[in-house]
Amino acid sequence: MVIKRWETDSRYYVCDLHQDLLGDWVLHQYWGGKFNKMGSQSMKLARSYQNAQDEIDQLHKVRVKRGYHLIEGLSP
Repeated sequence: MVIKRWETDSRYYVCDLHQDLLGDWVLHQYWGGKFNKMGSQSMKLARSYQNAQDEIDQLHKVRVKRGYHLIEGLSP
């Protein structure tokens, strides 16, 4: 399981990668405001663990470009 969280002063973005009961890799993404109840989520199946990791790396690049910073020290 892999969990990554990015934040700005007022927003958050989380991705959670895990294997389901059938052995498929599932990438959940959650985002929203820290101080309101606005937010959403999405879920997608990855073709492989490496494919999911590549997608997380791409998410990281986009989040940093948009002013988010990675929160270190999260454990599954």
